[in-house]
Amino acid sequence: MNDPIIRKAVHSRIVKHHHNNPNSLVVDELGILHGKSRIDVAVINGVIHGYEIKSEEDNLKRLITQVESYNSVFDKLTLVVAEKHAKEALTKIPEWWGVTIASKGLRGGLLLDRYKSATINQNIDPLSVAKLLWKSEAIESLESIGCTGKDLRGNRADLYCRLIGRLSLSELQAIVRNTLKARPNWRDH
Repeated sequence: MNDPIIRKAVHSRIVKHHHNNPNSLVVDELGILHGKSRIDVAVINGVIHGYEIKSEEDNLKRLITQVESYNSVFDKLTLVVAEKHAKEALTKIPEWWGVTIASKGLRGGLLLDRYKSATINQNIDPLSVAKLLWKSEAIESLESIGCTGKDLRGNRADLYCRLIGRLSLSELQAIVRNTLKARPNWRDH
């Protein structure tokens, strides 16, 4: 039960209905906070739902820092964790995270049992959400809300600050989700 096996099961069992939905985008290894962290699988539609995988081969050393990063961006989060790590993992994640436990079935196949469902994150950081945008996308987003001239110049940090200063969190999240879903070249920025 290594990462590729669990990841394949996440795609084929948990998020399968999102793959063919034109209003959803499924991304492997979505980088957040300019590469500080990567979530294993992200589903982007009316929310951004991250799925972090911890297989039998993994340890939980990085989970604490991942929790901090993920909590700043994701609307929902589900930890898909090998049975041997489940008890310890539950002590390291917030209450709002969902948990799915991966174990080996009687015939040797992979079982995914939902232990608890994810609920909505109430503590999202607007700046962290804005950082999901590339600089060109931040400029386009500012243009879409009527900004012109000097408001479209500056470094990424300046542009992000202008966005969060002019938009509510829900407006920002909607722009970011729509931009990510429309992005043509995910790995080419």
